[in-house]
Formats: sequence, C-alpha cells, structure tokens
Amino acid sequence: VSEGSPGASQHWQPVTADATHGAGASAEGSHFLRMNYYSASTTYNPYYLKSLSFDLGATAKRAKFAIWMGSASGTNNLKFEISTDGGGTWTTLETYTANPANSSSSAPWDSKTVDLSSYTNQTVIFRLNATSNFGSGYCNIGFDNFVVEDLPACAEPTGLSAGSVTNNSASISFTGAGTAYILEYGAAGFTPGTDNNPGVGGTIVTGSGSPIALSGLTANTTYDVYVRQDCGGGIYSPNSAKVTFTTLCDATNVPYTQDFESATVPALPACTLMENVGAGNNWVTVSAPGNGFTTKALKYGYSDTDAANVWFYTQGVNLTNGVAYTISYNYGNNSTTYAPEKLKVAYGTAANNGAMINVLADHPNINQSAIQSNTVVFTPSATGVYYFGFHAYSDADKFNLYVDNIMIDVAPWTWTGTTNTDWNTASNWDLGSVPTSSDNVVIA
Repeated sequence: VSEGSPGASQHWQPVTADATHGAGASAEGSHFLRMNYYSASTTYNPYYLKSLSFDLGATAKRAKFAIWMGSASGTNNLKFEISTDGGGTWTTLETYTANPANSSSSAPWDSKTVDLSSYTNQTVIFRLNATSNFGSGYCNIGFDNFVVEDLPACAEPTGLSAGSVTNNSASISFTGAGTAYILEYGAAGFTPGTDNNPGVGGTIVTGSGSPIALSGLTANTTYDVYVRQDCGGGIYSPNSAKVTFTTLCDATNVPYTQDFESATVPALPACTLMENVGAGNNWVTVSAPGNGFTTKALKYGYSDTDAANVWFYTQGVNLTNGVAYTISYNYGNNSTTYAPEKLKVAYGTAANNGAMINVLADHPNINQSAIQSNTVVFTPSATGVYYFGFHAYSDADKFNLYVDNIMIDVAPWTWTGTTNTDWNTASNWDLGSVPTSSDNVVIA
C-alpha cells in the first residue's frame, strides 16, 4: 500500500466487518480489504493498493472482484488500474462510484468483471486508486474476491439491476452481448440452478435481451435474481452475480398514518421506500432527536461535500377521483446556524422521482430549529394508487432535517359561512361543495 503523500494514518487494510460506515461482512470468507474514507484525510489522496505481478499468457483473461461502495463514498473516486511496465505508468481500466443503495451495512456487494483480452502475453500489475472524500455515514469502500481467470467460452451477463418494481412485478436489466438468456428468480437465499435447469425454489423466465419482465410476484417479498446466457449448442454461461429487490406492499386505504414508531432505527419502516438520486446521504430513522421531535422520526443528516437529493416514499394509498384529501406532517431542523434545510412534498402514481409531478408543498427555508407542522388539501384527478414523496434537497454541509407524523385522510368540510347561513350553499364550505350525511364536517 502507498499514498499520494507520506504520513497517512489510514491505509487499505484487511478487516472482518465495517458495520458503522461500510460492509457488515465480507463478500465471501472471513476478511475483506477496506479503505476507511470516514477517517482518511483528503491531504494524503490518493490511497493505493498494488498487486503482485501477473503473467497473462497467450489465453485471453479477465479480472473478477467484488466491491462495496457506501452511498456516501463519492463520485468516480475508485479506479481499477493496470501497468505493463512494472508500475512506471498506469492505465485506468474502470472507474467506480458510490452505490446509492448501500445505506446500511447489510447492503450486498457488487460483482465486477474487467476484460483483459488486450493484454495477452504481457506481465502486468494491478492497482486500486482510491480518492477519499473524508465522508460521513456509509462512506467507506471494500474490495474482495480478486481473481484473474481465462475468459469463459460463454460469458455471463453483468450489471444486473431491478427497476419498475411494483407489488407484483419488476423489470430486470443487465448487460450482455448474446441473444438468448435464462433468468432465474426465487425467494432471497435460494440456490440457483445451472444451464437450463432451475435450482430448488427457482423459477425460470427466458428472454432475448435486456430487460426481462417479471410478473405474478408476491407483495412485500424479497427476491434474488440471476441471469445466465444461452450460447446455443448446449453451452451456457455461469450464473451472473445476483441482484436483490423487494416488491412493494399492496396499497392501503385512508386514513394512512406513518409515525415511524414501527421502524428499527436506523432502518426505514416496512412498506416505505427511499430513492437517492444524488451523491448526498440517505434518509434514516432516529429516536427522539430533540428540537420538538420526542419520538422516532425520519432524518436526513448532512454531508460535508454533497447536497441532499433523496426521496422518502410512503406506502401506496388508494385515492378516488374528485374526492378532497388532506396530508399533514411535522418537519423541522436542529440548527439556526447551519441552515436552511430544504424539503419538498409531492405525490404521484409510482414511487420514483419522475412520477412526483404533483407538488403539494415546498419548504426551502427551514431554519427555526424547532418542530413545524403543515396541512395541505388536494384532490386527485384520477382514481388509483398514489405514493407520497418527501424530497430532501438541502445544500451540502448544513445539519439535520426531520419529518414525522405523516397522515393522509379524507378532508373534512369546514364551515366558513362566507355567503350566508344556509347549510346547502356550496360557497359556505371551504371545499366548495355541500357535504353529505356521511361526510366529516368541522364547524368552529
């Protein structure tokens, strides 16, 4: 190991776990290599880890390894490099960035493959080039299971990801050069099969390319997915590295309440989701953080270097066209100096930022260091399932933003008496219509 400048106290080092700021366990076996970005000063960047020499011979090779990059580890700050002149000069083969999904120590490792076929008959050295962001939260990176091997006759797909996840379906994307693929999925932890045979508990779906759609899934269930290539003539690739996803819960009816008391801190409650579309930190839960928040709450904790750009989504809620509803919630921050925090609230027909087209409220100047409350009346334009998103978009290096006590319900008719004293006059009610005998009314 070595660093860009001498005197560093942090280096690449073997560990068994890094539960506070990185991977909770190795990808395989008992140890992995960690780079402690949380404590590694930027003064000594970059932090190098160099391999022994490899004679790649005449047969085309590839490098395979697993990496774990925390959601707050930064952008494009881990390079996998090669040298053909004993370390005199280096060529970057791949560059890696933070994985937004790695916001807890239980997040899975990512499997990487690098084609070395252009380096046949050469003796090479490999190097990891890590640039610390001296981050916070899950900002560390890990490296494990490094292998140099012959290129297989039939290469497995890479880069699996799950998208468009609903309560009963998902879409699996991957990278591969072939025209025939076997996707196998099953409950988390199942052992996949080989060739065209499923493993115990596995279900096979075939496709000609990426993506491959899955349907008929069970709500609120975690699945593992593998893909292998069918190269014809009875030749199949090994299984890909797995991707894991959890289907959404079935939609619920109003009144919907989320007070975060069911959460196991710092995890989010069941049937909620998070989407980090930036390089900042993630939403987590916290117990009684203060500043008026006396029970469990949702928290966005600052990043020294990156602005917030992360969404929290409620469970899907069944709403009816033309019916007025209210959404109420508490929000706030913990500093008048390191402020303002910024929060936007919106809703849409899917739990992703692109669907959050109906903005309910925007709070760009949260600096009171005290709990605040807000209630919004809204009317959906179509009957369906809707998700409510809370978007933290604070600038870098602020402090903590909190949300609590989210409630969605049918809006009551509030008497205003604006026009006259006639119950049946629509303009006397805040919703602009006359309540029926089954509606809730408020007369103050």
